[in-house]
Amino acid sequence: METVLAATVAVLGTLIGTFGTLVLQRRAADRTASHAREDRLRQERASACLAFAEVLSELKRASVDVWLRRHDQPRDEEAVRAARQEADRCGAQAQSAMFRMQLMTHDRQLGALAHAAFELVGSVQPAGSRTELKRVERAFEVAVEAFIADAHRLVI
Repeated sequence: METVLAATVAVLGTLIGTFGTLVLQRRAADRTASHAREDRLRQERASACLAFAEVLSELKRASVDVWLRRHDQPRDEEAVRAARQEADRCGAQAQSAMFRMQLMTHDRQLGALAHAAFELVGSVQPAGSRTELKRVERAFEVAVEAFIADAHRLVI
């Protein structure tokens, strides 16, 4: 009888130990998966924010090119048209990148900063003078810096 009791206690101890190990391993695996998921999301957010800043800068460059070509003397209409087409292409890419960034971050403040920077690019082409163009470019740089600073808190 003592042998049966000892064997039963040994089997139960083994089962409890095995079950305990299983539970602890599952928790560790869940934590690891959660950290991996959070890290992937952080990387995707960083990628989306960086891509938006890059294409937004490209859009500003293309918009400045349109402005410069419009103010060339003599004015080359074909060059103006080509520059506008490039600016339109960059604008579509910037808007797409902004949508992706907003989808990935779900952050209203960051979205507002992104929208403000995007809207400032629209002030480049209608600028009335080279001085106004420089002022708009500086305001754009400040807006992009604010966007990047705010994006930093989400991706670090």
